[in-house]
Amino acid sequence: MNEKPKVLYTAYFLTNPKLFSKQIPPVYFGEGDRHYDDVFHVTKDYKPLSGLSDIKIGRKRTFYAIGQAVMDDIQAVLVQPSDSEKISKNEYPHITIVTAKGERPQDSNKILKKAIEAGLLQRFDNPIPFEVVEGYHDGEKIHISTD
Repeated sequence: MNEKPKVLYTAYFLTNPKLFSKQIPPVYFGEGDRHYDDVFHVTKDYKPLSGLSDIKIGRKRTFYAIGQAVMDDIQAVLVQPSDSEKISKNEYPHITIVTAKGERPQDSNKILKKAIEAGLLQRFDNPIPFEVVEGYHDGEKIHISTD
């Protein structure tokens, strides 16, 4: 009998997070910062009701980093796809780069909205392309293939 996999979130996971960190260096807030380079991703859906039915596990795509917000002890990068497909249930698709101790990565949504509305988003001179692969996280590990 096939068990339904546990899905904490569906996402697009960066294929080269080290290169991304060089292109967009993390900000240092202080002792206890949490850097997310081990799981850099663009969340598609958090605790999806549809499970895995809305994703294509293993699909590779190109996205672009177009700007960043650094405020309220969070650094988040705004991203867009290379096509018109909706890539996230979040209003502002993004990658959380770092949070200060005690801050939550999901608050990246709030700071991006705040930065955009206040005209404080730091737009990059040129969009920065990066490769992603579609998959999911089960709360313990990333799954990006159907093997």
